[in-house]
Amino acid sequence: MLFDWDEEGWQNFVSDPEVPAILQEAGHKGRPQAAELGGQYDA
Repeated sequence: MLFDWDEEGWQNFVSDPEVPAILQEAGHKGRPQAAELGGQYDA
């Protein structure tokens, strides 16, 4: 999944103590990782 967050939003997400249990229940196998922005396009 992709989220359009700034660095602060990302840190809030990964530091939320409820997130690991939610991701595990959803079937995620690993920890969330930040992706590098590959580009930005206007449609």
